[in-house]
Amino acid sequence: MLSSKVLSSAIRAQTKNLVKRVNVSKNITPTMLKCSNMIVARGFQSTITKYNAHADLSSVLQSELKVTKTVPNKLDDIYDAYLKDNKWEIVDNAGQSVVALTKKLDDGKIISVYFDIEQVADTPISDEAEQENFDSEEAASEEDEFDENEQVRNEIDEFDKLMCNVRIVLENPGSEAGIFINLILHSLENSFIIDYVSNHSNIAELKHEIESTGEFSDQLSYQGPRFSQLDESIQTQFEAYLSTNGIDDELAEFIVVYSEVKEENEYRSWLSGLVSFFK
Repeated sequence: MLSSKVLSSAIRAQTKNLVKRVNVSKNITPTMLKCSNMIVARGFQSTITKYNAHADLSSVLQSELKVTKTVPNKLDDIYDAYLKDNKWEIVDNAGQSVVALTKKLDDGKIISVYFDIEQVADTPISDEAEQENFDSEEAASEEDEFDENEQVRNEIDEFDKLMCNVRIVLENPGSEAGIFINLILHSLENSFIIDYVSNHSNIAELKHEIESTGEFSDQLSYQGPRFSQLDESIQTQFEAYLSTNGIDDELAEFIVVYSEVKEENEYRSWLSGLVSFFK
């Protein structure tokens, strides 16, 4: 986010100034402290420094908040229509990063989708990622003795930055058992990759864990084989089942766009809190 970078740069600049001022006091020797005039001067300077630090930080924060309010940040009407047309109900609590989408399927089952807006919004946007990839390839071509293993590691790291987890919970009313599906969202292509599918004997407990902590941490249970290792016919039918029930590219696009809007709103709320505190 451009605005957050502006804030970070400004705060770092103010911090550097403070560090320089503090370091001056460390250079004063005992001999210099014998001079009463120097003692008075340092005492006066410390007072000015503390006052300016607070005033400068407050000014920067207020300026940044003012800038953010000039930029429109509203979900387009087409995405509101998407939710309505596909019968998704959204659960979004202010101040929390995990958002849930849920709906009842034609066969009576309930499907819930969980995503963390910080993970989604933190992935690079298309133009930036493509430019970084181009720059890295160009730089690599100019290296006569470029380490191929290092190049592979860099490509994997860049690829990972474009991925984030989306969790699916399938439950059948009247039964404690359910299905958990971990999806990988590719932010550039607005598409999903199935990571794995696992059975759970107490799906309500799993839902509570995700909704209360935002994490899925049941690492002791068998999660099932990697989806890519399953028979191709099983993969095809699972993908068709999810797509038929709304887990498709349209949902992926909605998650990316909604995350960007909510993340900006949360950033503005965070910024307002700082402005109020340092006013």
